[in-house]
Amino acid sequence: MISIWEITLNNLNSNIDCLCDYSHGYICDIIAEIADGHTSIYYSDIINFISENVEQVNDTIEEFGWEGAGGDLYKAGQLAEYCQLEQEMYGELEEGLFNFAISYIEHELEITEITKEQLDTINDLCAGTDNNDTLDRFIDELTEIVQTEEEEEEEETEDK
Repeated sequence: MISIWEITLNNLNSNIDCLCDYSHGYICDIIAEIADGHTSIYYSDIINFISENVEQVNDTIEEFGWEGAGGDLYKAGQLAEYCQLEQEMYGELEEGLFNFAISYIEHELEITEITKEQLDTINDLCAGTDNNDTLDRFIDELTEIVQTEEEEEEEETEDK
């Protein structure tokens, strides 16, 4: 058995860890909501983002068009930042789901140990989940993985 506390979480310096604040919904919608909530709203922050990411802002204007980017430089900067945040989270989705899974097992299911096989299955679940899946389905499958093993252990103990 492996203690949950011994499992090394992915060190993500990203907003994808905000997945832990959610319990249901499409993962792509959650990512969009997180990106939207972390996009700068103050002009000084937007100006800083634009000055540090000129090429990305230009690419955003080119991709969405001037009117699609809000028709003003501040809105184009916000859209560029939103797209950057969203892409970062999509790039770290598997690792973020793993962190979510371990946190969920520990805090919601209150399970303190899992087997190596369960950990491998959780890794496979994280790798096989994409942004079009729901967090509900992910949680259901995760719960099934860890509770199935617990039930088997209880049955073995009862049989002895």
